[in-house]
Amino acid sequence: MYPNKKKQITGDKTLAVFSLIVTTLSLLLSPSITIGKILSVLAVSLVLFPLLKSFKTGDYHLSILFFFMISYVLVPFNYYWMGLHINFYQECENENTVFKALQILCLFHSILLLTIRFAKSGRVRQNGLSEENDWVHIILIAISLIFITFGSSGETIFETGSYAESLEVRHSSTVFAYSVITISIAYVYSNTKRKQYITYCVVAYFCIKDLLMGGRVDSLQLLLALFFIRLQFVFSRKMIIVAAVSGALFFLAWGAFRSDVNVGFINALTGSIPGMGGADSHISHQSGTSAEVYYSSIRILWMIDHGILSIGIRLQALFYFFVSAIVPYSMLPDVANLSSYLQSTYWSGGGGLGPVFFYAIGGWIGVIVFSFFISYSINLFQKARLSKYAYFYAVLVLATTPRWYAYYPVQLFKFCFLGMLLYIILSRLFKSKAYYKIGSRIRKNVSF
Repeated sequence: MYPNKKKQITGDKTLAVFSLIVTTLSLLLSPSITIGKILSVLAVSLVLFPLLKSFKTGDYHLSILFFFMISYVLVPFNYYWMGLHINFYQECENENTVFKALQILCLFHSILLLTIRFAKSGRVRQNGLSEENDWVHIILIAISLIFITFGSSGETIFETGSYAESLEVRHSSTVFAYSVITISIAYVYSNTKRKQYITYCVVAYFCIKDLLMGGRVDSLQLLLALFFIRLQFVFSRKMIIVAAVSGALFFLAWGAFRSDVNVGFINALTGSIPGMGGADSHISHQSGTSAEVYYSSIRILWMIDHGILSIGIRLQALFYFFVSAIVPYSMLPDVANLSSYLQSTYWSGGGGLGPVFFYAIGGWIGVIVFSFFISYSINLFQKARLSKYAYFYAVLVLATTPRWYAYYPVQLFKFCFLGMLLYIILSRLFKSKAYYKIGSRIRKNVSF
C-alpha cells in the first residue's frame, strides 16, 4: 500500500517541492537572465505536468484549468528564452518587475501542484449535478431572458467596426454577467431533454449577444460552467480534446477579430495559429491577452517599486478588496480595484494575474493564502463527502478562472459566493429531487 502511494506522489509532488525550493532560493538572489530562464522553465512545467496528468486520470476539470493557464506562463518563457518584450508598451517592463512576477507565479503554481488532488486512474465516471423542479427552471429561464435582453444594449462590433468603438456606445449592466449564474442553476434543474433544449437555446442567445457586443469572457465562463456541471461526465476524451482546442482557437481568433472586423474572421483565425500568422521575422514584443495581462501585472509591481503603491495604499486596497465583494465599485474609491488604479497615468490593457494582486495586498503571505484557497476550492471535486452547494461553488470557481486568474480575483468572493447563495435559497424554498455527485458516488432521489 505505502509503496504505491509513494509512486503516485513522486512526479507531481517532487516537481512542486523542487520548484518551491528553487523559488525560495531565488528570493535571496538578484534578478538575472540565468535564474529567470530556470524559473520560466519551472513555471511552464508546473502547468504542463498537471495538465497532462489530469487528462490521463480523467480529471477533466483540472485539464481545462491548466489548459487555460498555459499561455500566461509562456509569456515570461518567451521573454527569457526568445528575447521578446512582454508587450508593445515597455514603461513598466524591467529586469526586476518581470522577474518578481515570475517568482510569484512559480510560488503560486508550486503550492497549487503540491496540494491539489488527482483522482486515481480508472475512476468511475459521474453524472454531475442535477435537480428536478419545473417551477425553479421556469423562473430561472425567465430571469435569464430578462437579464440578457435588458442587461446589455448598444451597437454591435459589426456596426461600429471594432470592440473599442463598441464600448463607447454600449450600455451594459452587471446583471448581464450574472446571467451566467442564473443559466447555470437553470442547467442544474434541466433534468429532462426538453428542459435541456430550452436551456441550450438560452445559452445560445446569451453567447451570440455577448460575442456580437465584442465580449468573450462571459460566454467562456458560461460554457465552462455547463461543462463542469455535467458535460465533462458525458463527453468522451476525444470530444473534450476537440472542444478544448477548437474553443481555444475560436476565442483567440474572436479576440483579434473584434479589434478590427475589417480584418475578417478567417484572417484573424490564421493569425492566431502559430506559424500561420504572417512572415514578420523581426517581431520584438509579444501580443495577445496573456501578454497584456502579464504587463498589467508588472505595472502593479512597478508602482510598488516606485512607491506609488505605498504600504498605506496597499492596506487600503486589501480592505476595499473584501468590501467590494458586497459594495458596488461605483461607491468605492479607485484603489478598490488595483487592475484599473491609475491606469490612465500608467497605461495597461487591464486585468492582471490573480497571484500578483494578492502579493500587492498581502505580500508573499497573500500569495500563499491565495494558493491554498484556490487549491481547497478545486479539491472540493475530490472530497468523499460533499454537499451540492459546495460542489456548485467549486463549479463557479473553475468556470470563473478567466476572471480570478487573469483579471481580478474578487470574483471568487463576489460572483461565486453570490451564485452559491442563490442556489441555496432556491433549493431551500422549492423542494426537489436531486441527483448529484458526492466524491465517487451518486446520491439519488433525495428530497430537500
